[in-house]
Amino acid sequence: MIKDIPTDTHKRLIKFQDAGVGLKGFIAIHNTNLGPAAGGTRFKTYSNDNEAIQDALSLSKAMTYKCALAGVPYGGGKAVIIDSGKKDKELFESYARVVNYIKGQFMTGKDAGIGDREINYMSDICPYISSYVGSEDPSVYASLGVFSAMKSVLKKVYGGTSMDKIKVSIKGLGKVGFELARIVYEAGGRLVVADVDEERLKMAEEKFKGIKIVSPDEIHKIKSNIYAPCALGNEFSEQNIKEINALVICGGANNQLSSPSIGRKLMDRGIVYVPDYVANAGGLIAVVDGFQHKKFSSDRVKMNLRVIEDNVSKVLEISSLQNRPTHEIADELAENRFNIKINR
Repeated sequence: MIKDIPTDTHKRLIKFQDAGVGLKGFIAIHNTNLGPAAGGTRFKTYSNDNEAIQDALSLSKAMTYKCALAGVPYGGGKAVIIDSGKKDKELFESYARVVNYIKGQFMTGKDAGIGDREINYMSDICPYISSYVGSEDPSVYASLGVFSAMKSVLKKVYGGTSMDKIKVSIKGLGKVGFELARIVYEAGGRLVVADVDEERLKMAEEKFKGIKIVSPDEIHKIKSNIYAPCALGNEFSEQNIKEINALVICGGANNQLSSPSIGRKLMDRGIVYVPDYVANAGGLIAVVDGFQHKKFSSDRVKMNLRVIEDNVSKVLEISSLQNRPTHEIADELAENRFNIKINR
C-alpha cells in the first residue's frame, strides 16, 4: 500500500506499508525547486505514526536548506521505516520498490539504522538508492565537514584555525561523533566525550589518550572552547541553554534547536552557534556525488567540502554585521537559493 497524505508544508507526504514483510513508514518530500529530493532513510522505533511523520517532516525540511547551502542540485526529502522487529532482505526489497514507485522524485541512502547490508539489498533493484561506491562511509565526510566548520569558526573567534589545546566536548560517539573525535584528537585538540553506549566509550578511552568521559546529562555544562552535539535532535531547550559553558556550538546532530527562539537566546549569551545543517552537510555532499557524477570521487568530495567553511564564514560575518542570530541568517541564505526556481 502506497498513498499520499495531505500536507500544507511539504510537496508530498507518502505513507507506505507491506504487512506481509513487516514494512511500514513514511517518505516526506519538502521541496524540489533545485532538483529531486535527496535524503537518507532512517530505520527506527517510534511510539506512534505521528511521531514518525513529524520526524520525516522536520528532517526533510532541514535537508532542503542543507542542499541549498551545500550548492548541490537537489531538494529536501527524508524517509523513516518504523522498526517492527524485522530487518530482513524482503523488508528492504519491498521498501526499494516503494522508492521506485516515486520514479526519481526521491533519492536516498544511509541514515540511522541502515547499514551496508541493507543498502545492498535495496540498490540491487532501485537506481534511486545510493550504493555509495566510496571505500569510506559517508559519516567520514560528515565528520570532515563538521571539522571544516570548526576551523572556520575558530578563525573568526580566535583568529586562527589551529586545534592545538582547543577543548572540544562531543556528545554522541556514533559514526560521526567518533570520527570527529579522531580528527580533533589528531589535530591536537583536547577531548571530553559522552555517550550512553559503554562500548563506544571504552573504544574512545583506548584510542584517545587523555580523553575525559562525562555523563550525557552533564557534558553541555563542561567548560569548553567548542561543544559538538553529535547525537539526536532538539539538543537545546529553554532549560539547558542556561547551563551551556562553551563559547562555540558546532556539531553533527540534526535539528539542534528545540525552537527558533533558542537561537536568539544563545546569541544573547555570547555563544556562537553554527547552524547544524551548515556544519553537517559533508555526508550529503558525499552521498550525492555518486548520483551527480555517476562515479564517486573522494578527492572531489573533499574539495567540495570547502563550501562548508565558506558558508560558516559568511553566516558569522552577516550575523555580526546585522546583530542577528546565525540560524536566521543561514535560513535566509538557503531560502534565497531554493525559492529561485518554480517548483517542479
